[in-house]
Amino acid sequence: MNKSTAETPLIVVFYIEVGDMAASDIHQFMQQLKNMVASEEGSHKVLQYFIPTRHQPHSRVECINPTMVSPDEYAKIAEAMGKLETIMAEFEKERAVQSDR
Repeated sequence: MNKSTAETPLIVVFYIEVGDMAASDIHQFMQQLKNMVASEEGSHKVLQYFIPTRHQPHSRVECINPTMVSPDEYAKIAEAMGKLETIMAEFEKERAVQSDR
């Protein structure tokens, strides 16, 4: 990769098993988790994604260090993360519309 470590964010994905939690409670729970693990960026930027899961054996955390992947792999990761951000923005927008009703 040509980007320096300081320019390339570390990507951390939290897959959180929500079990039988009511769908209406998941958003608030995930927000609480985000607040609890808010990172201090320091000298290296960290992108954090929190994804609720059901019917998994446990929660897990995956870390992607973009400086350790090929440029082609990084492009695929960046595209997937962009799609995820778009989906999450649409989800948040829909939640706002529903809460205004």
